[in-house]
Amino acid sequence: IADALQPFARVTEIRASGGALRASATWRQIIADVLGHPLALSLVREASSRGAVLLALEAMGEIQNIADVPTPTGDTNQPDASRHTRYRKGLARQRKIYELLIENQDIAAMLSDAAQGDSQATIKS
Repeated sequence: IADALQPFARVTEIRASGGALRASATWRQIIADVLGHPLALSLVREASSRGAVLLALEAMGEIQNIADVPTPTGDTNQPDASRHTRYRKGLARQRKIYELLIENQDIAAMLSDAAQGDSQATIKS
């Protein structure tokens, strides 16, 4: 999703919310590393509700631009470039494997059978 949005939005920082992120600095660091951008933890407890209200206020003309309303943030995790590079290489491998599986449905079926416990799964000829 981040790659698909890149042509439309210049990302300089990611604002994230949620209990899992508040509870785990490690999880925040992984996300920052994967996406390659600083990740700032939002201090807003109900960020989705707040966003909906801000969009409504903007639509009603009560605020000029949702981007002008400050969002209180806490800790910011900076991405590690070497880990980001490793994640990008892993993504490239995953995409290649996915394309190979899409091209060969017999292998995809065999892997699915094996994942469901069929130790005798074989490629059909």
